[in-house]
Amino acid sequence: MTSEKIKLLRDLMRVNPTLADTSFLVGVPRQCIEKWIKENYDMTFYEFRDAYLADLRKRLVNTATEQALSGENNTMLIFCLKNLCGWSDKKEVSGPGGTEIKLKYSIDSL
Repeated sequence: MTSEKIKLLRDLMRVNPTLADTSFLVGVPRQCIEKWIKENYDMTFYEFRDAYLADLRKRLVNTATEQALSGENNTMLIFCLKNLCGWSDKKEVSGPGGTEIKLKYSIDSL
């Protein structure tokens, strides 16, 4: 594969493509892509893609965390608290032995 196609292949990994999509967009047969990755990285296509996505995920989490901690983006703060810290909008209520408690509300008409 040419250096231009290799650069395109690496760039495409950041959008989580399938092997079929990658083959079409790079203009190289699937087998050629799989062979090049195996020879150069000793990985499958999907391992190669996941390795490139790991760096992107790390940078996204860092950016989200920075925005949340800056105090200027409350939406990102709430998102990070829910997704990184396990916070939730709803409170689960359980009774003795962990049994579910169902509450019934009614409004009486006057």
